[in-house]
Amino acid sequence: MTRNRKRKWTEPSFTVVAQSSHVPLHPMGEPMVKIGKDNWSLNGSQNRRLSWRECAAIQGLPSSIEIDGALNAKYKVIGNSVPPKLAEAVAKPVVKYLQD
Repeated sequence: MTRNRKRKWTEPSFTVVAQSSHVPLHPMGEPMVKIGKDNWSLNGSQNRRLSWRECAAIQGLPSSIEIDGALNAKYKVIGNSVPPKLAEAVAKPVVKYLQD
């Protein structure tokens, strides 16, 4: 792997991106080992990337969301989505400005 995409349970997740190969790793496994510049290795047998549903939860999307398509398409939709709380925070002052 070219980057450390693993965080501890107590740390915020890395950004959920639209490319499935860069999805953050689940925190349950062992920390990654740095081999060299831009070169990381997985350590232990418990490593996996976050599921598309876990990524959706991190983005603040509802647990009932259903996304059609292959797995890569699901990660792309979630990675390209605007978290609802962010959209609300941006839209509220705009709406208020337009109403005034």
